[in-house]
Amino acid sequence: MKEKTTVKCEVVQDLLPLYHDDVVNEVTKKEIEEHLSSCESCTAMFRSLCEDIPKQNVGQERTTKKFFKLIMKEERRKRIILTTLVCLCAAAVLIGVYKLLFGVNLKPLTSDDINIIKVYEYDLSDNFYANDSNGKNSKGIFVYYSIDADKIQNGSEGKLSWDNGVADYDFKVPLLGSGKKSDEKYTDIITIPIDDDAKEVRFAGKTIWKKGDAYEEPPAYVEGYHRFEYSYESSGFSVIDDHFILEMPDGTETVWDIDGNVLYEGKQ
Repeated sequence: MKEKTTVKCEVVQDLLPLYHDDVVNEVTKKEIEEHLSSCESCTAMFRSLCEDIPKQNVGQERTTKKFFKLIMKEERRKRIILTTLVCLCAAAVLIGVYKLLFGVNLKPLTSDDINIIKVYEYDLSDNFYANDSNGKNSKGIFVYYSIDADKIQNGSEGKLSWDNGVADYDFKVPLLGSGKKSDEKYTDIITIPIDDDAKEVRFAGKTIWKKGDAYEEPPAYVEGYHRFEYSYESSGFSVIDDHFILEMPDGTETVWDIDGNVLYEGKQ
């Protein structure tokens, strides 16, 4: 028996499928043949390979080389699917954490956090556009308030609940804020519908209205906001620096100051 060549059996065994399909270069082919001529174990493995995968013609489509390509392609597909699943799971975890921190764990603001600027009781039941099927939109409490802008940088949530004629409007923000401090004030308006059974209205834990209390006559912008909120005729309503602006579809607008004085009325 000839002495074994210097090529290691592990290397030859890895190359046997390619040698079987005759896709190795001449130098490698010669090294493998010399090794096979002196190595019984590698020769036996090659014979077994030839029995399992008969040698195919050049014109045949499935060769051992293509077979291995298919395996590699399948492995890449599996890796892509696995990577996609890992990314989706990570995204789901991040979304869950965000909702846990900013969507579920909310803290209520108190009256110390919110500045109530104006409160008006209004009754627009005589207006043709003011009533709806539940009869509550025509009467309500108009609340104009401000809050430090940094407290609501991550959003806010308001919820109105009723109990035995008492309306309670809770104002909540995420438990974990952005930490950014701002000197700016955020102003907004909310109307709380009431009916004849309403006794009291609370905003952020503070009583802002009681039935029978004397309140000043609401200025015209209260009706203007009501018309916008319930989509009657107007096309827009905004508040800028305590100026209330009602916009109409024909391009006209009315501007009031906080006391209800008309500052401008006409085309934009």
